[in-house]
Amino acid sequence: MTFKNMNTPLLTFSAFILLAFSISCNNADTTPDISDITDVENTEAKLLMPAIAVKPPLPDIEVPFITYIVPVKEGMTFETPTGTTVKIPADAFVDKDGKPVEGKVDIKFREFHDASDIIVSGIPMHDPETGEYMETGGMFEIAGEQNGQEIFVKADKDIKINLASYNKGDDFNFFELDKKKCHWDDEGRMEKEKPNAKRAKALAELEKSMPLKPVKPAKKSLKDDRQYFELDVNYSKFPTLAAFSDVIWQYSGQGVDIEKEKWVFESNWDNISIHESETGYFELKLSNDKKTISTFVQPVLAGKDYEKSLAEFTEKSMKEYEKIKEEVRLKRERLNYQAEMQRALSISGFGTFNCDRWKSLPNINCNAEFTFDELAGVSDDILKEIKFYLVMKNRKGVIPYTTRGFYKFFIPKDGDNALLAVIPGGKVALFTNEDFKNLDFDKIKKTNSAVIDMRTTDNRVESREDLSMILDFAMAN
Repeated sequence: MTFKNMNTPLLTFSAFILLAFSISCNNADTTPDISDITDVENTEAKLLMPAIAVKPPLPDIEVPFITYIVPVKEGMTFETPTGTTVKIPADAFVDKDGKPVEGKVDIKFREFHDASDIIVSGIPMHDPETGEYMETGGMFEIAGEQNGQEIFVKADKDIKINLASYNKGDDFNFFELDKKKCHWDDEGRMEKEKPNAKRAKALAELEKSMPLKPVKPAKKSLKDDRQYFELDVNYSKFPTLAAFSDVIWQYSGQGVDIEKEKWVFESNWDNISIHESETGYFELKLSNDKKTISTFVQPVLAGKDYEKSLAEFTEKSMKEYEKIKEEVRLKRERLNYQAEMQRALSISGFGTFNCDRWKSLPNINCNAEFTFDELAGVSDDILKEIKFYLVMKNRKGVIPYTTRGFYKFFIPKDGDNALLAVIPGGKVALFTNEDFKNLDFDKIKKTNSAVIDMRTTDNRVESREDLSMILDFAMAN
């Protein structure tokens, strides 16, 4: 590179779920009726141990699968929006008859990380034998097909996954859901989560790639006695400098005054670099095997029609700057959506899998009476169909209830909490975080009862995003 003198003058929240009252595998209601119970204390264990089933509470709403087209012969590694990576080995699949699959296959993948994901999934996350619930460190479902026909993973092949995790801890186990038996099979203890190194590196590089606002060039003047010079630099490497092809340079007045250092122009420099700086000028660095010097320079527009040249520069530079700024914003948004941590695991087949640890719910319950406003339009028949979800932000929990569970309703005394009631037809009623904080807990403890006044919102749950937005609102009010 040469340096030539010119002598002219831009709620996660991890969730778990306890199905205190649910449906059995054959969809028969096995929850005991309150009229059949004479001794609540003796039946407590049974009440916390219902049968389980995969039964989405909102049939028209689900966590969508993302489909990845995978070439069987080569295999493939793909990354999901959360930062999960899935490595599919080569020649990994067979059909229902055990024959090798060729060509391309569709691998479907979806994840469940927050309260809305787990609620709409309907996936059970409790043990009916112990009454414990699962606190998840990440859950996913994976399936495969070719031309609409189910495929299977070869016996000698494993799919390796680095699962996005928003919950830290070294006491998580790995589970596989046996849908036929409605049971989570414990596959053993998992390794501790590790940082998502790829995400961290990408964010660091992204910050470096963000250009500063373009520097407005000066006008070349015959009255200016400062020296001008050219830079033999590959401007294509600097998008915001792309408009500088007809620009010459001069010392800015900051840093080392190279105009007084003639040796600078007489030396051969092995490396010349220039980049935007926070000073509002460009930092110029020159180096060879003997010396290194840096200073600040500014671009100068040459030519008779300065106003025309300036307008052209402004249009090119600012347009490119805004373009890069928007690209960086979108990349940062995508990376910030990804989990900071990952959990490594391998699976030998398709299905639903979970990284969890067992927890027990504090034994603080009361008899709850729920009331609704006229907007809800709740009759006795409709009340039986309403699905309630107690969302506990600090406990990282979601507990579904049916009307039969009201006499053992858990009311959290601390933290941020909200209760959501999904009414048939898509209506939603709320008991907000502020409502919980206004409860008279001394009275509740004394009487072992509470009145919960549900208020109907104007919003209906028509999508998973709607549910998430409503939950955020309930938690913030």
